[in-house]
Amino acid sequence: MDRLLSDLLDVARFEGGEFRITTKVRDVLGVVKESVEAFAPLAAAGGLSIDVESPVPTIDAAYDYDRILQVLSNLLRNAIQFTPSGGSIVISLTPEPGGCRIAVSDTGRGIPESQLDRIFERFQQLKVADRRGLGLGLYISKRIVEAHGGRIRVESQVGRGTTFSFTLKNGAIGRS
Repeated sequence: MDRLLSDLLDVARFEGGEFRITTKVRDVLGVVKESVEAFAPLAAAGGLSIDVESPVPTIDAAYDYDRILQVLSNLLRNAIQFTPSGGSIVISLTPEPGGCRIAVSDTGRGIPESQLDRIFERFQQLKVADRRGLGLGLYISKRIVEAHGGRIRVESQVGRGTTFSFTLKNGAIGRS
């Protein structure tokens, strides 16, 4: 209930122009590791593995720690929910010019191509049987990433899995 109420309040802040982030340059690996630690028991209970891949030991970016933790939580929750037992989830960090890319990939059931254009819209869910929330997680994640000056994308193949990725900048971007 707390999460649902918080999501609704975030939507109201977006719509009212009152949503704010406070960025600080810090290592992205810290927020990734915290999100993995939080979701590892849920993944293990579902028979899933979660791994982190990074080609370098640290990657700095300017971000609001709590809000990027919220994005990662939304993406991990979805990956766990839609990946069958025995599957895997990988969070990869990649340095890019001017920032970094964070990707959450799963070996789940995938998203039909016809659905990809609308999954970031408010109250969108793939199927009625999947209604475990309000369909706000990806909408909120997109708005948070955009407030950071980044972009969120999705790639998916039905029966093979899905990858959500987003970018963060490595310099201070101020407040949004």
